[in-house]
Amino acid sequence: MPQQIGEIYKSLVPSLSDDASIEEAFQMYHYGTATYNGNNLQPQSMERHIIDLNENISRIDGSISSLENVYIEQVSSSIRPNLIVSQDSITVPLTIRGSFSQSSVLQRWQKNTGSVATVAQITSIGSAGFDGYISIGSTTPPLETGLSVTLTGNHKGVTVKGAFAQTEDLQQWQNSSGSALSRIDYLGNITTQNIETTNANIVGTATIASATVSGTTNLSGNLTSTADISARMITLTNTGSSIVAAGEVSITGALGVTGITSTRNLSVDGTITAFGKITSTGDIEASGDLKGSNIQLTQSLVTAANITANGIIKARSPNQGTTGGVRVIADSLGNSFLQFVNSADSAELANIRADSSGLTLSRPTVISGNTSVTGNLSVSGTGSTTTVISPVGNNSSGVRQIFISTDLPLTSQGTNGDIWVQYV
Repeated sequence: MPQQIGEIYKSLVPSLSDDASIEEAFQMYHYGTATYNGNNLQPQSMERHIIDLNENISRIDGSISSLENVYIEQVSSSIRPNLIVSQDSITVPLTIRGSFSQSSVLQRWQKNTGSVATVAQITSIGSAGFDGYISIGSTTPPLETGLSVTLTGNHKGVTVKGAFAQTEDLQQWQNSSGSALSRIDYLGNITTQNIETTNANIVGTATIASATVSGTTNLSGNLTSTADISARMITLTNTGSSIVAAGEVSITGALGVTGITSTRNLSVDGTITAFGKITSTGDIEASGDLKGSNIQLTQSLVTAANITANGIIKARSPNQGTTGGVRVIADSLGNSFLQFVNSADSAELANIRADSSGLTLSRPTVISGNTSVTGNLSVSGTGSTTTVISPVGNNSSGVRQIFISTDLPLTSQGTNGDIWVQYV
């Protein structure tokens, strides 16, 4: 009785009791029957298994041939390069999904240098790293710029958006040691060592250590400096903008003011031109002259402190009645003073006081030349005080000198023809 052999691909062979020849034994093994007539091929035979396998191979080969280049080969050749084509507009062409708790990178690109030198990789947490430089908006790889952004429309170049309740800086520029040279904090404040620009437009508040502007600085907000500000031109609008400097504001060109400028110290080598009002809560100091060619005001110069000039202060009378070029405003008691001090600005030499009653000189005065007094001339003093009035030339009315003194006439003073008036 024939025996079945094989586990997956099964066939038959005759037993010894079948008394079959070798030809009959191979016929049974190959066709599944010892009496094969060309039409009775058995399922359990090597012939049937080979036919089924060949049909499957032919079918698979035909399917692969019709796929063209949408499958991935291990080696992408010039004849059959690897190409992934999406079936439609909503199908994702390629998805790489990590396993549960993926720790290795999801994708890696390497150089063919005999080692695993990585060109770029994408990690399992979604971060990416590139060994070279990146170009965005252009297919030309940058060679000298780390990140090159080329815009093709009216779009934002780079946007940095903070997280909810952001506390860390939005942006930093660091040195090779990782220390921040400049930064933008989570509130948008810029902290930097130096700012050098041709033109600066500030609409908010800027706090800087030092700013060098070769062009124009336009302020519609406030500029606060902890050090020096050097600029060719600073223009302030009338929207409440101001310059607040703890250091020195140095302007080599012009300062144009259409609003109000409040400064602690203002040092100018060039020209100050104001179309509005310059108000200073500190000192305005000039190393040269303060005059029309250096300061041009269409209104008034008001300061709560001092104006110091090492040269001459010149003011032109506006030719309006008795209005003078210099006006001394009285204090709360109604007194106006012109004070004269020594060279060290430490001691008073004399003063002239004016109030509603008249004009008072603080020290004895020698008046020479022609003097006209339209009101009362009051001469007062303490101790030994002598005032000498000396007419000049033929205007003496026959008198050489008039002595007004608290002392008796002295023989060492005066000559014949003088008048000595003693008062107590």
